[in-house]
Amino acid sequence: MPAAPTVFLSAGEPSGDLHGAAVARALLDRWPDARLLGLAGPRMQA
Repeated sequence: MPAAPTVFLSAGEPSGDLHGAAVARALLDRWPDARLLGLAGPRMQA
């Protein structure tokens, strides 16, 4: 099985933050051990 990915997400405005949060959830559903890094607003906070 491939190693879990490391992904950097960046959002500079509210809609990007909203969509980035959905992407982050989907990535963690697929790879629970994925390492997510980024710069964003409150919706993408851990």
